[in-house]
Amino acid sequence: MYFVDQRLWMASGFFEDDWKATPRLTLNLGLRYDFATPGLEGRSRIANFDPAGSGSLEFAKSDSVGDRSLMYPNPTNFGPRFGVSYAVNDKTVLRGVYGVYYSVFQRFGSEDQLALNPPFLINKTQASTTISRRSTSAR
Repeated sequence: MYFVDQRLWMASGFFEDDWKATPRLTLNLGLRYDFATPGLEGRSRIANFDPAGSGSLEFAKSDSVGDRSLMYPNPTNFGPRFGVSYAVNDKTVLRGVYGVYYSVFQRFGSEDQLALNPPFLINKTQASTTISRRSTSAR
């Protein structure tokens, strides 16, 4: 059995403010920032196939997040938010919103864990070299 020490680091933050432009019109403005590292293996045991090279494996180094994960994160995930509400009368309010959103969580299925690539993962099948023989009872 092989144990993958998968790790992920995330940082997020936001700010927002409401501004009452007129007694009937309110604007909500905001900005969110999201950052997440790609999946990292605790001991940097990650490899990936490099088709641009000579068809060899590329191995993780312990220098930066990109070198450790063999993928480079996007540090520019700024998502603006904008909301508006307008009171038509005392019983009716119209609202609208707009925002840019980033999906920073990655699916952690076995097909996208670079730590499960060779040479760190070796599928072994145990085989027996002895032949099972039936014992015959004396008649």
